[in-house]
Amino acid sequence: MINSNNNQLAVKGFTIGGYPINGYLIFDKASREAAFIDPGGFRPEIPEFIESHNLSLKHLLITHGHWDHIEGFGQFKEAFELTSYAGESEYPDADITVGHDYRIALGEHEIRCLSTPGHTANGISYYCDGNVFTGDALFAGSVGGTHGINNTRRQIKSVIEQVFTLDDNTRIYPAHGPMSTVSTERSFNPFFFKRLT
Repeated sequence: MINSNNNQLAVKGFTIGGYPINGYLIFDKASREAAFIDPGGFRPEIPEFIESHNLSLKHLLITHGHWDHIEGFGQFKEAFELTSYAGESEYPDADITVGHDYRIALGEHEIRCLSTPGHTANGISYYCDGNVFTGDALFAGSVGGTHGINNTRRQIKSVIEQVFTLDDNTRIYPAHGPMSTVSTERSFNPFFFKRLT
């Protein structure tokens, strides 16, 4: 299934990896330029889809450096000529280190990096044209685990400041579980209503 917020940007999800995650291929329909978010595995369906839709995979985006999100990194790099991105110290093999508000061109669109630490020290979520890819920073009705109360506070603060300030209708694509929207998670995700002590 391909989701599209408008006539020009599309999102295709894949279940990949030894510990399965959601990996996402996003592409600009006009230029056919594409980016893949979270290379947690590599399946034949991915290059087949790219070829059959006449896409050019330009970017490989890593939300954070846990093994289940980078297991297929080497295979992507072997199969495609692309540039890889990750937050500082998240994955040393990435070509480019990104921080908050770093911008990546994708055809007529722009991918904006949002700093969402807590689950890891320098996790990044990626926003593009009404879609946000949160990795393990935010799930539908939950969040990724953290080590210690200070990291939990950082995670909740970063999601509130960077994700929940996006438009209500922004689609949330997490690395595990179903997609959601900003309005749904802001209103109903229980992790943002607990008192942290």
